[in-house]
Amino acid sequence: MLAVGKAVVIAGDADERALFVELLEDIGLEAVLETVIPSGVTDPSIVLTDLGPRYDPSRSRGALRRLRERWPNVPVVLLTPTDFAVRFSQSVGAEMRVFVKDLIVLSADTELGRDGLATGGSSEYVAARVGIGVRY
Repeated sequence: MLAVGKAVVIAGDADERALFVELLEDIGLEAVLETVIPSGVTDPSIVLTDLGPRYDPSRSRGALRRLRERWPNVPVVLLTPTDFAVRFSQSVGAEMRVFVKDLIVLSADTELGRDGLATGGSSEYVAARVGIGVRY
């Protein structure tokens, strides 16, 4: 596909940058890779930034403001993990299997878990599964 525009990608992770190059080429955009706010690109179609490994409200808002000042008429897409992705995810589970005459398998398991939320705090969940099978 012929590139019709440029996309500035500001991301610290090399694998992430490579993935963006591939995805942007699929939609006809040439990726210009940067690790900091660049000054060389004057006419991007879009700006994608990760703003670092964790969202910090004061630092991140300042970085976004600088991007908007640099390119006032260009959409800026923020690609950064939220607290949900970086806080925690915890779970505990139990599983039981009963063999009947070495042929039929009865199975039951349960799981209790807690996931971090983007707004803080957490959400708890409970899961249970029951199954029957044949041993061969």
